[in-house]
Amino acid sequence: MMRHVGVLSALLAAGAWVHAQQTVYSPEDGVSLPSVVRSVPASYTSEAMRAHIEGTARVELTVLPDGSVEAASIKVTHSLDRFYGLDDEVRTAAGKWRFKAGTKDGEPVAVRVWIDFAFHLDPRSK
Repeated sequence: MMRHVGVLSALLAAGAWVHAQQTVYSPEDGVSLPSVVRSVPASYTSEAMRAHIEGTARVELTVLPDGSVEAASIKVTHSLDRFYGLDDEVRTAAGKWRFKAGTKDGEPVAVRVWIDFAFHLDPRSK
């Protein structure tokens, strides 16, 4: 039996840097972790299922102060598949996530995070 993918985790980057006219933080030195309000699973393409591709893909992205994902920041950092569409699917799904923004000194700030997407053909697999 084949199934949709599930999300395993959201991890946060270390450090702070300036990106697109704003500082992007990690949850250290008084910066809180963004919390997931809405997660969207990535679709498992039929081509990838036929090729029996399984595993975990990871994307890196910036959660903006309004809780949205900065589309231009979404980057696949661990590719599971470049040929059957899974990289495109995880980028698309990650862009639809929504968060309660991380904060610094009580104010919402942009925070860099990683999200893992798991793809398994057998629903009992993890």
